[in-house]
Amino acid sequence: MAQAGFSAIFEEDAIVLGAVGANDWSGALVKVQDGQEEVIQDSTLKDMAESYLGYSIVKATLGSQSFSVVGAPRYKHRGQVVIFGPGSNRTKWEVKQRIEGDQIGSYFGVELSSVDLDGDGETDFLLIGAPLYHKSGIGGRVSFCPLSAQGNFSCTGTLRGVEGNGLGRFGSAIAALRDLNGDGLGDVAIGAPWRTSIGGASTSTTDSPEE
Repeated sequence: MAQAGFSAIFEEDAIVLGAVGANDWSGALVKVQDGQEEVIQDSTLKDMAESYLGYSIVKATLGSQSFSVVGAPRYKHRGQVVIFGPGSNRTKWEVKQRIEGDQIGSYFGVELSSVDLDGDGETDFLLIGAPLYHKSGIGGRVSFCPLSAQGNFSCTGTLRGVEGNGLGRFGSAIAALRDLNGDGLGDVAIGAPWRTSIGGASTSTTDSPEE
């Protein structure tokens, strides 16, 4: 019932699998390397029951450092994103940071995207989907979280779809793209599958996290 493989990423020499059903649906990661398996858990928290850790996972890179960014969309019903990285001995993984959602039922962290904006091979920012976020006329929200030179994410803004689509589920899917408009910077596509008008595309605006 662990459902290992619900999500997955390739590391340089390993495969990391999300196992949302592990530990009574608290969730975990399974790292497979050289035929050996290592189970990685958020053992520092005691209230991870039914968090679904491992529902989504992406890799973030800063210099020689590599992080696994993992979604737990049912954590305390608000959702959480946990960033794992190598520990002091460079072998065992440990929790480096947590980012928590702020609305019950929003499914914050169900979808993630690590974006390299300028093509230099390093992560510039993280996008976190919360497709069930709801506010008058707004259905779904994506948090915009730049990565600092110190290796920490700070969510400084949000993206949302066209107003008037309260059931749009904006942020259900997020993909980092190549430079489509020729401005020298990478682009991003965000899905809103329940938008009422024809077609799935949504325009986005940036506002404060409180909005």
